[in-house]
Amino acid sequence: MKFTLGIVVLIGMVGCEAPLQITSAPEPSYQELATSRAIQSREITVSSDLIMPKILEILYDAGYLVRSANSELGLVSFCQQRYDRQQIKSITMEGSAIFKSGGPNSTKVRVILSGNWEGTSIGGGMKSTVISSIGGVQEVEQDEYKKLLDLFETKLHNVQN
Repeated sequence: MKFTLGIVVLIGMVGCEAPLQITSAPEPSYQELATSRAIQSREITVSSDLIMPKILEILYDAGYLVRSANSELGLVSFCQQRYDRQQIKSITMEGSAIFKSGGPNSTKVRVILSGNWEGTSIGGGMKSTVISSIGGVQEVEQDEYKKLLDLFETKLHNVQN
């Protein structure tokens, strides 16, 4: 009896996983924060008064969906979704940008980006098909920050001229 109970407990434990605990990210060091801000930020030579609503048009033209915008706060939240046929995955990049005055003809911009992906896996045997959805969150590459900040700078600079 004790032996049978032990096997049942052992089998039950094999199938159990500890629940995933969602916690906040660890606080970055001063150096990590300085590095992140350098990648995410830029000062653009255009008056902050000219940012809204032009930034919305720029994002729309680049294929982004604007989720929210507040000209008083200088905050814009946006996302872009696409399907990558090569990787067979749906890819989403989300972001927020803050625009604040850096002087009479200058605007400081800071962008935060995050990315995630989702794919479908099809498998199974002769009599059944199993369709699974898999996905994950991925850190956005530095090049994406540069590309977006370059786009903002180029298009906003054209507004002033």
